[in-house]
Amino acid sequence: MPALATRPSSRRIMQELESLPFSSLEKLVPKIMALRLKKHPQVMSKREEWLQKRLEAGVPTSMTASYAQLTEKRRAKGLTQREQRKVEDLVEKLEAFNAEWMTWACELAELRRVPVNRLLKELSIQRPAYV
Repeated sequence: MPALATRPSSRRIMQELESLPFSSLEKLVPKIMALRLKKHPQVMSKREEWLQKRLEAGVPTSMTASYAQLTEKRRAKGLTQREQRKVEDLVEKLEAFNAEWMTWACELAELRRVPVNRLLKELSIQRPAYV
């Protein structure tokens, strides 16, 4: 009578994983995460979905492009009073956006019961440059 195949223990699997080079782990982790989602799909609420999309979108490019253009001009030859007021207005808008962005990040982290830094790392989201 053939011997029944035994399932490897978690400890044995971890030992095998520890022996793998980093590059192999980098390729394996997304496959493990996909398998996990397949066996237990994560169902996001509408609010979680909205928050994640907002975080991933980041700072509106219209704000960053204008700001970059004006700061470059300021370095090169200076700004008119009107342009300086526009820079100040953009800075206020960027600060307001960043405060709102952090509020969204905190809310999503709370919903998922994880620290904000871990949430951002798991989602591969970078904080906006001005946060």
